[in-house]
Amino acid sequence: MAFLLARRKEDLMTLAADLDLTFEASFTKLKLKELIVKSPDYVEDDVKKMLDGIVEERTKGEEKAEKEKIRREEKEEKIRREEKEEKIRREEKEEKIRKEEKEEK
Repeated sequence: MAFLLARRKEDLMTLAADLDLTFEASFTKLKLKELIVKSPDYVEDDVKKMLDGIVEERTKGEEKAEKEKIRREEKEEKIRREEKEEKIRREEKEEKIRKEEKEEK
């Protein structure tokens, strides 16, 4: 039963929902644990497996979100770099035109 308290509150809430238990978001981890353990469907090995699955699913989601964030940041950085390079090229071109106009006078 101690394994329940070692998990995040959000994981315990998901587990309680999967067990069709009624709870409130304000419940503490301890209260959620008591609710789960007192559930008529509570079988420790089954609950451990369910909780492991919940944690695995959450961590995969977090990893996916982190990879997406990194990909988005890299894309934004590439766009900023390209815009900066384009600005430099434009400024160099304008400077060249000014020099040519100056030489013609």
